[in-house]
Amino acid sequence: MRRFQVSSVEMPTYGIVRDNARLMRVQPKGLWVIGANGRVDLVTKAASLILVDASEPLSGPPRLAKSMRVANRSVRRLSTKSCF
Repeated sequence: MRRFQVSSVEMPTYGIVRDNARLMRVQPKGLWVIGANGRVDLVTKAASLILVDASEPLSGPPRLAKSMRVANRSVRRLSTKSCF
């Protein structure tokens, strides 16, 4: 980021709430991530899902890869629009 003279900023965290209970936290982790164009974490009580844009820089629509953590296990696979 220093190379491109981009200063760091605090990223907002969003909560998805129903009946005063938080269902999910949406937390941007970074625009520039090694090997990716950005990362967003989706966190619930049961699991956390990491979404990473694995497309080539400036190539058009994102190519989402997701990694899901449940307890001590981790699962990783490439996601498509049909997954959402």
